[in-house]
Amino acid sequence: MLRAERIAAALSAAVTDPTLRDRPPLGAVDQYVHSVDVLTDAARVRRLAGSV
Repeated sequence: MLRAERIAAALSAAVTDPTLRDRPPLGAVDQYVHSVDVLTDAARVRRLAGSV
């Protein structure tokens, strides 16, 4: 998507929950984990995503 930063900024501005709003924008789990064993196990993905 061209100029995706506009979409990301609009979505970030719409977040009203302060806990979520104050978290850094990290992206999806598969952007920093390249393990099929992790990415195909929903429980592992949730644990990993919750740790960042």
